[in-house]
Amino acid sequence: PYMYYTLDLYLRYTGNGPRPPSPIHLHAIPSSRTLHHHQPWLHFRFAQLRELARRKSYSSATAMNTIPPSLSVCFAALYHHIDLNSLALKTRRPITPVPNAVLFDFVPLVALYLSPPNSIAALLRPCSKLLRQWPKLMSKSALGKLPKWLTGEAGPYGYGCGKFCEVICAYILLSIRYQPDNKIFGSLPRAFDLGPMPGHNAVLLVVVLSVGVNMVLSLWSYMTRSKGNHAGVDAMVKNSIGRQISTAEHIQLACLAFGNAICEEAVSRGFFYFEFVESARLSPNVANLGQAVAFGIWHYNGIPSGFTGVGLTFVYGLMMGVLREYCGGLLLPILAHTIAE
Repeated sequence: PYMYYTLDLYLRYTGNGPRPPSPIHLHAIPSSRTLHHHQPWLHFRFAQLRELARRKSYSSATAMNTIPPSLSVCFAALYHHIDLNSLALKTRRPITPVPNAVLFDFVPLVALYLSPPNSIAALLRPCSKLLRQWPKLMSKSALGKLPKWLTGEAGPYGYGCGKFCEVICAYILLSIRYQPDNKIFGSLPRAFDLGPMPGHNAVLLVVVLSVGVNMVLSLWSYMTRSKGNHAGVDAMVKNSIGRQISTAEHIQLACLAFGNAICEEAVSRGFFYFEFVESARLSPNVANLGQAVAFGIWHYNGIPSGFTGVGLTFVYGLMMGVLREYCGGLLLPILAHTIAE
C-alpha cells in the first residue's frame, strides 16, 4: 500500500499525468479504506510509471546502440586509413618507437574495440601494423634476394607489403567474428563475396568508367604538374626513365595493378563497408559514404594526391561502392580498379 501511495505522489507531482479526482492528502498516511477506494487509480498509475520507465530505458538503449557504435566504427575506419597513409608511402622511414606505437595505436584502438559494438574495425590497424614488421626479423642479405615490391622499396603495397598484410588480417578477423564455428580456412567471409559473373552491359560500363577515370587523372596530372606522392611508385617510375619497358615488365605492372586493386577493394568496399553495415547498423548508402570518405583520406599522399586527390578518390570510392551494390560483390569494383591502376 505504501508503495502505491508513493508512486502516485511521484507521478502527480512530477507532472506525469493528470491529478486524481480525489487526491490523497500528503500529510496523512492512507488508511486501508482510503487505499481500497483509490486502488484502481493507483494500479493505473503504477502501470503508467512502468510505461514511462520502459520508454526511458528504450531511449537510453537506443542511444547506446546506435550513435556511439556508428561513431566508433567511423573513427576506427578514418584512423586506420590515416595511419596507412603515413606508413604505406614513406617506405624507408624508421620504425615508430615502441612507447609511441603503444600509446597512439594499440591502447586507444583496443579500448575502442572493448566498447560497444566491439567492432573488429578497431583491430585491423594494430594487427596489420604488427604483421607488416616482418622485414625487421630478416637479415639484409635475405631481404636483398626478395622482390622490391614485397619489401616495400618499390611498388604500390607499402613497407613490408603492408596492403597484403591488411587483407590477411581482415580475412582472419572476419572469419573469427562472422564465420560459423570460427573457421578461418574454408569459404570466404561475406565481406569478400565476389558476386555473380557480370553481364556484357556491366563490363561495358566498367570499361567506359575506367576510360573516364584515366582521362580525369591525366587532366589532374597535367593541371597540377604532379604524378602523385607515392614513394614506391616513384621508385618504379624512376627505374624506367630513359629506356623501353620490356614485355615482362608490362606483365609485372599489370599483376601489381591487379594485386593493388584486390587489396584496396577488399579493405575499403569489403571489410570496412561490411563493418559499417553489420556493426554500426548503418544503411548501405550511409556505409558507402563512410567507406568513400576513408578511401579519399587514404589517398592524400597517394595518386592523385593533396586535397584534390582526396576529393577525386572520394568520388571514385562512391562509384566503386555503387558498383559493389549493383553486382552484389567485389568482382566489378576489382575489375574497374585494375584498369584504372
